[in-house]
Order: sequence, then C-alpha cells, then structure tokens
Amino acid sequence: MAQNILSDIGENYEYARTILSKKLELYKIELSEKLGEIIGVLIFIFLGILVLNLIFLGLLIVLGIWLSQLIGSVYLGILIVLLLLGLTFYLIIAYRKVLIIRPIISLLVNIITKTKNHD
Repeated sequence: MAQNILSDIGENYEYARTILSKKLELYKIELSEKLGEIIGVLIFIFLGILVLNLIFLGLLIVLGIWLSQLIGSVYLGILIVLLLLGLTFYLIIAYRKVLIIRPIISLLVNIITKTKNHD
C-alpha cells in the first residue's frame, strides 16, 4: 500500500513537472512572438520615418531654391529655411509628450493587449 502511494506521488510529480515545463515553453513562444511583432512594428516605423525624412529633405531643398529665386539671395533663402527648421524643432521639443511619447506608448500597449485578447 505504501508502495502504491509513493508510486502515485511520483507519477503525479512527473505529470506536474511535465505540465509546468510545457506551460513554460508556451510562455516563451508567446513572448518571442510578441517581441517579434513589436520589433517588426518598430522597424517599420523607423523605415517609414527614414523615407519621410528623405522626402522632407528634398522638399526643403526645393523650398530653399524657390525662396532664393524669389528673394534674389541664396543666403536669405537658406536662412529662412533654417529658421523654419529651428521653429519646427522647438515645437517638436515643446510638444514631445503629445506628439511622440504618448503615441508610441499607445502603439506598444495596443500591440501587447491585441495579442493577449486572442488567447
């Protein structure tokens, strides 16, 4: 009788250990999927920002050339474009929480909670 109880305890211990091991592996897989999705979104955002910056740079060059021809001075045209860039930079720094930080946090929270809701 004592042998049966010890045998049952041993089997139950092995079952519990196996179940725990499998759950741990599932959590690792889910975590890697979530991290992969987050990294993928961040890379997509980075590439999008890079392309938009190149387009913006081209538009700034065109604006500088246009202002130079309009005013008649290359230096004043470039100075006006630089002042516009400085003003834009100041506004981005002043409103960085609203423009940058909150949307990124919201995006990451949406990604994490979206994958949790499918469970």
